[in-house]
Amino acid sequence: MPPSLHYHYPRKLDETKSHHTTQSSYRCRPNRITEWLDFDNAVTRYGVSNIAEHDPPNFIQFSNVSDEYSVHTALECNVLMPLSQIIGSKLSPLAMFARHSILPEIEGQPDFIFYEPEKVSQVFPFKEVDAILLFPIEVKTKLVLHTDTLVQKYLLDTKNLQPQDMPSDDTLNVVNSLHQIYGYMLLNGCQFGVLTTCDRTWFLKWSSNDFGTLYVSPCIKNSSMEPTLFHCYAYIMSLARNEPESPDAPPPTTNLGSGPAAGTRSNTRRSADKNGGPPSGASHRSSTSNNSKKTQAQGGRKGQHFTELSKDIEVQDLEYFDFHKKGILGFGRNGVVRKVEWGGEELALKISDISQHPKFKEELLNEVAVYNTLKDLQGHYIPRLKTAGDLWGGMLFGIATEIVGIKIEPKALDYAECLEIVEALSAIHHHGILHNDIRKENILIQHSNGGFRISFIDFAFSERTSDKEKLSQEMANLKYLLSLPLSTTISSLKKSIKSTKLLHR
Repeated sequence: MPPSLHYHYPRKLDETKSHHTTQSSYRCRPNRITEWLDFDNAVTRYGVSNIAEHDPPNFIQFSNVSDEYSVHTALECNVLMPLSQIIGSKLSPLAMFARHSILPEIEGQPDFIFYEPEKVSQVFPFKEVDAILLFPIEVKTKLVLHTDTLVQKYLLDTKNLQPQDMPSDDTLNVVNSLHQIYGYMLLNGCQFGVLTTCDRTWFLKWSSNDFGTLYVSPCIKNSSMEPTLFHCYAYIMSLARNEPESPDAPPPTTNLGSGPAAGTRSNTRRSADKNGGPPSGASHRSSTSNNSKKTQAQGGRKGQHFTELSKDIEVQDLEYFDFHKKGILGFGRNGVVRKVEWGGEELALKISDISQHPKFKEELLNEVAVYNTLKDLQGHYIPRLKTAGDLWGGMLFGIATEIVGIKIEPKALDYAECLEIVEALSAIHHHGILHNDIRKENILIQHSNGGFRISFIDFAFSERTSDKEKLSQEMANLKYLLSLPLSTTISSLKKSIKSTKLLHR
């Protein structure tokens, strides 16, 4: 059996990921949570004989666990990797445990996933899918989930809550944790899920015959013998692989959209030709509403940020599946950037998992505020902002802009392109905006009809400033990136362009 974790708490502790869980929107909740009463008996009936003979795993004792990330490592080393080797590697098709980043098509950022690396769609037999997510796993510390009776604790904590309430108190860790894993299950069309502290584990399912009900197994401890933790994992792995295709996700208790995400088993039944479109009747929330504190923009770095401009921010409750996904454009600190179709346009949609990283929302709101400040530069030196707001009941946050090309390769730029980049940043500075994250990945170029367009992106860290020294230093950083002398001016670049044209006559 995997050894228990030994916790050690230093004086300075990451409160966010140790003592309490990140908040998951109360709007993304099951209609009912109940005990999975026949779980133990079902595991026993499944039988140990279904697990091939194997050598005992070599477990590692973790003695200084202080945060959630340490629990991740312990779970991966002592549970998930051995299960992948003992069971997953012998399955056909192969099925493995991994970090969520191994499968970019999944939605949100659950801590771990169980997936099949190769799978062919049964509905679209001529379209091969690289991988299929079977179920997500969410990890917490024992300080977050320190109960054996998860369902009873959930019911007690939610007894006096109204549907519109948002759990925020640390005493509601169980509520937030269950809502978070349930959100990942529905969002990705998974019928099963796992919530664990490594020492305590709960297996979850929702039934196609009882939409909106989440079934939670008894607490399975790492020391449990009948059934063992590994035996329970083997059972849930078998269910996820061998059950008929998971049905489309049940409708949540509020209008969060419907249907599973790309790269999930259920998604193979969604029409490949379904057009995206803007939400009908979406509720707009401006900073003048009662939720003004949520929609005010606050930057991610020191400096004067855009709280005073929050009145210009229009944050919508967006319908997640109105954005028809067509591919991945890139990855960033805040999350994945997808190519989507929405309202007949192809757009870039940046999606961040707020349930996993709540501080990212402040950065994204700051970015929206910068776009509002730079309205007259949109479509010229920065992308046009199309929409922004909460997705999937607030678990996710998205910003949609026009697609404006690919990242620059500084060594391949000519004088005219360098001039346009310098002029673009100069225009941004003229509006009193310090970009604060000058990298080639944040400068895009688009060639068309013999011309080109330069666009700066990613304003999550930007700030308002009139500090000439800061602005000059950022311009110097840009020139260094472009391999231009620090003495280079817009006038000197124009002269270089003119000289180059004369030489090529």
